[in-house]
Amino acid sequence: MKSIFNEQRTIRLIINGRAKLTGRLKRLLRQTVRDLSERNVTVETLVTELPSDAERFAGEVCAESHVAVVAVGGDGTLHQVINGVMKQSQGARSEVAVGVIPAGTANDFAGSLGISSRNVCRTLSALSDERMRWLDLGRVQSRYFVNFASGGFGAEATRSLAPWLKSVYGIEAYFLNGVRQILKSPPQQASFQSNDWHWEGRCLTFALGNGRQAGGGCVLCPKAQLDDGELDLCIIPARVEILNLLSSWVNGPMAVVRQLLSLQNPLRHGVIGYILEYYKELVVRKRISFLDIRLDRELSLNLDGEPIEPRNNFHIEVMPQKLKFLYPQKER
Repeated sequence: MKSIFNEQRTIRLIINGRAKLTGRLKRLLRQTVRDLSERNVTVETLVTELPSDAERFAGEVCAESHVAVVAVGGDGTLHQVINGVMKQSQGARSEVAVGVIPAGTANDFAGSLGISSRNVCRTLSALSDERMRWLDLGRVQSRYFVNFASGGFGAEATRSLAPWLKSVYGIEAYFLNGVRQILKSPPQQASFQSNDWHWEGRCLTFALGNGRQAGGGCVLCPKAQLDDGELDLCIIPARVEILNLLSSWVNGPMAVVRQLLSLQNPLRHGVIGYILEYYKELVVRKRISFLDIRLDRELSLNLDGEPIEPRNNFHIEVMPQKLKFLYPQKER
């Protein structure tokens, strides 16, 4: 495939100012910028101070034709950059390629594509002879997501995860916070409708995946593909077997929690990971191009980990081949 720099000579890095970039990553970025400058590629950096900056910066660079915008941060930073691009006119955004250098906590989207901050030199330097992929996006009202839209206690556990929990417990923090959120998020009566398919009942949590994994590596939608024109729906219903399990965790002594954390199984990917592994026959799955959701009470969806305004009804649809994404070649 042709080089994007037959037409493009500028990369804009939008760096999350709150991300804790390691010394190694900073050195690699500086070295890569120098290497690219020798190949007549300009790299400009913009550092965010406010959560809304990444979206604004991405929108501003769309005014310049033939620009690549690379998010340096986590899934949330990439989400903001994509929405900044997608707010622009079709003509302006069609010239913009989006990329990511993972520097967040979970980095689920980048991780599922094999993009790592450890090989940032390859990731950025390869842009000069890069392949690009047109990826699907999901849309909820006026917001877009590239990885997941989710609701229920699982989404709340990810959204509300405190930094100190991640520092102390690492990836197991997703499990601990998931148990906490069970107490705060009782099952919800929900209706899901898509074409001639319908499901209704009480559910604990649900997710629509354009990507495969979320919540720190939990593979929610193992068959999802980023460019197939469909979203993968996963519903965890409030079945008595699952409710009894969750109740034993919530009401049990800390010794039970410690014992669970010591197991070498999908528990490392949170409560949802455990349920998906050991109660997979109870999980509802469906591939859809759009979905109408009606709930008995207002709920805030998480889009790529970022919450949106609470509602009791949502229309979610896939937007095929909407994002021009820089896709580094994998190491051989």
